Amino acid sequence: MKLPPHSFRINESGGVLLTTLMITVLIGVTMASYLMLVRNQSVAVARSQAWNTALTLAEAGVEEALAQMNHDGGLTSAVPGGNGWVLSDGIYRCDPPERKMLGGRYAAVYTATASPVIYSTGYVTVPVSSDVITRVVIVRTTNAPLYATGLLLGNINRQGNHSLTIDGYDSTDSQYSSGGRYDPTQVKTPASTNIAMTGNTELPEIMQPFSTGLPMPSIRNGTYRLSGNIMVQGDLVLRGSERLLVSSRRSVVLYVTGNILMSPNASIEVASTSSLKIFAEGNNTSLGILNNRGTTGNFSYYGLPGNTNIILTASNTPFVGTIYAPAATFSATNGHAPFDFEGALSVESLVLSRPFRFHFDESLTQPSSPRRSFVVSSWGEH
Repeated sequence: MKLPPHSFRINESGGVLLTTLMITVLIGVTMASYLMLVRNQSVAVARSQAWNTALTLAEAGVEEALAQMNHDGGLTSAVPGGNGWVLSDGIYRCDPPERKMLGGRYAAVYTATASPVIYSTGYVTVPVSSDVITRVVIVRTTNAPLYATGLLLGNINRQGNHSLTIDGYDSTDSQYSSGGRYDPTQVKTPASTNIAMTGNTELPEIMQPFSTGLPMPSIRNGTYRLSGNIMVQGDLVLRGSERLLVSSRRSVVLYVTGNILMSPNASIEVASTSSLKIFAEGNNTSLGILNNRGTTGNFSYYGLPGNTNIILTASNTPFVGTIYAPAATFSATNGHAPFDFEGALSVESLVLSRPFRFHFDESLTQPSSPRRSFVVSSWGEH
């Protein structure tokens, strides 16, 4: 039987069409698979970026919490609130509870304990999937004593063959002090350099205690009677036998933005039931007579980063108090007899122009003593 010629052409056309359809389907499947692969890769990259960003945001929350905990400049063991942080059920939370940032948000809280724990959570939404990536960081903090070491120096500048002797007592323990004062017959820590440290030691800087304060009171009969938080814009100068007086049951903070210049006969007098904290920002400080009727905790001197030179010009009686001035050179002039320092001293350099007898008040390491600032002791992810 002989088929017509056109039937072969029909069969050939059908084969071509089928082949074309199969190739099209194969290409479509391949393209779909490729597009799915590209999408999966895009999602994976986006999730990875979101994962890293969430940790960065959580760390930003830790930084804010630490800044809040130290916003008062440290020097205290109290865990501060304020600035929009509210205490509830033993936890400080910021208001609003979340901070929105570029790329996500975070929420941070910290416990109202002696060694606060910070919990910070970073949230990031993955753009291609709308999934929310969450990472939680747990940070434990500590607040070491400001005077963990009684005599902390960057270096010693000896001017002559003068000695430096060191021992310790405890102004809060009658077994190791006499009326809260140093007594050589009641020494707690024998003469030793173990409570001193020299070399390349980094000390935290002191910040200004406040930005506004009361003006310096008027002088009456040669006396400035201090009360409250006082701010002196510029230099504080005491001439002749002028004096600063902190009478009974007063707590005074004196912040001087310039130099403190006292004549050798000018004096500072602090009642035994009171306290005086001096914050000095100017380059030079010369202190005259210090009559501290109490113990070392009644008088504190803090030098800000610009305070580079401290001189005791009337140093024939023991200095009772604390000096913390990380950038300063400290010297006691006006005499060649041994000079006694009771308390704690942290400065960049100590000038030995006469025998120096240092007596560390070890009560300054107690929890109620001045603290450095809250710092991270451990870090982990939940």
